Amino acid sequence: MTLLSVPATAHATNTPPVMSVNTPVFISHGASVTIGSGYLFASDAESPATGVFFTIGAGGPGGTPHSGTVMKNGVALVSGSAFTQDDVNNGLITYQHDNSCQASDDFQFGVTDADGGVYNDHGFSTMSGM
Repeated sequence: MTLLSVPATAHATNTPPVMSVNTPVFISHGASVTIGSGYLFASDAESPATGVFFTIGAGGPGGTPHSGTVMKNGVALVSGSAFTQDDVNNGLITYQHDNSCQASDDFQFGVTDADGGVYNDHGFSTMSGM
């Protein structure tokens, strides 16, 4: 009698990231604000904060900000740019209002994890006073 050994392969299920905080920020015209985890937080069961990615959407309506700039560590982010939840947690993501008369702004993003899980595109809003 010959025994045949077949290795077992476990197939992990990849769950998509979960957005638990997406709170608008209120700032003065021309001011900047750090977008910390109290404003923006997504997590993933299989990925650390360095593996949860926010990718800024395409330009035009619902893409990059219209009345300001999102920055990572002082560098402007454009359509297609990405940052991680770890960047948010460490205070590296800021929004700079352009001092225009616009009282509100937003940018759209998608959230993915390191294993390809996708959370549908969402936006982040800012509101500015006069």
